[in-house]
Amino acid sequence: MTLLTFAHALVALWLAIYGLNSLILAFLYLRHRRSVAPTPPLARATLPAVTVQVPVYNERHVIERAIDAVAALDYPRERFQIQILDDSADDTTRLARARA
Repeated sequence: MTLLTFAHALVALWLAIYGLNSLILAFLYLRHRRSVAPTPPLARATLPAVTVQVPVYNERHVIERAIDAVAALDYPRERFQIQILDDSADDTTRLARARA
């Protein structure tokens, strides 16, 4: 048996094991997906406090849209904080302060 034949057999064995593993995982998923009950949504008062940090550097063309997108998240305002991390040399800071 040459080295090339051995390497070919080893790769073929690895691919067969990988494919069999994928089939087993797909079978287990299809078998158990119906038995898992959906979790009820959490009460808004029990949600954790979240801080969203938006790093920007000379992003004057997109900073307003980024702030609007983060502010539009559906999360309780008393549990939600937005931080703009600005290291800009242009007017991005002014635009971010105006939008906030």
